[in-house]
Amino acid sequence: MDGGMTSGTLEHWLASQGASADIAETLQAIAAAGMEIAEAVHHAPLRGHLGESAETNVQGEVQKDLDIICNDIMLGQLNKVPHLAAFVSEEIDHPIPNPAANGKLVCCFDPLDGSSNVDTNGTIGTIFSILETDGSGTADSICAAAHNMLAGGYILYGPATIMVLTTGKSVAKFAGENGRFMLVKSDIRIAQHTHEFAINMSYRERWDTQTRTYIENCVLGEAGPRGKPFNMRWMGAMVADIHRIFMRGGIFLYPTLS
Repeated sequence: MDGGMTSGTLEHWLASQGASADIAETLQAIAAAGMEIAEAVHHAPLRGHLGESAETNVQGEVQKDLDIICNDIMLGQLNKVPHLAAFVSEEIDHPIPNPAANGKLVCCFDPLDGSSNVDTNGTIGTIFSILETDGSGTADSICAAAHNMLAGGYILYGPATIMVLTTGKSVAKFAGENGRFMLVKSDIRIAQHTHEFAINMSYRERWDTQTRTYIENCVLGEAGPRGKPFNMRWMGAMVADIHRIFMRGGIFLYPTLS
């Protein structure tokens, strides 16, 4: 990984990137939600918020109490941003219009990625992206705007609360401190040479031939065609595996299953 160490707040970094006022305000709302979620995650065991609810999400997954709490936190912060036409959450099966909206941006998010890790105190996080749409807030307009992403990133709730994001110019890493995100590394680059990969090996028999061959070549290590040993890592939360790759290099795979 290559990247400069630096300092300053999220707000200062957004200004240095030339982010518009609308994008900056949206990202600051997401950051505020991240700080609030970090607190909810930290106190969840003491407040009895580790169990399952009676609901399922759009993926058919049983929601944890903490999924619903974190979703409410995200919506509470984003509803304060008037230029967001709508929100899309993994926990709700339809776009959520913003009645006070006067803009064309839509924020898509998974409020708590990896919530199955909650019981074991594993790493979890929030994933987000900001799209520019026609302003109607309909599902069709949001899907059509998938290529109009203006910013995206994730927040990781681990030993530290970490935010990694881009507005299209570079990728930067921030750490939460005293209720604010402080810039700790700018212009993150993924290492070109590494020896790690992240994939759910339990689905091996359902991968396509190309994916299976690639992983088998890695597993063969020094005796295989790549001529070096590899380590497999899998956390069960995309944010955790992706973050490790940003920090140490490697590849994350979530292949289609047959």
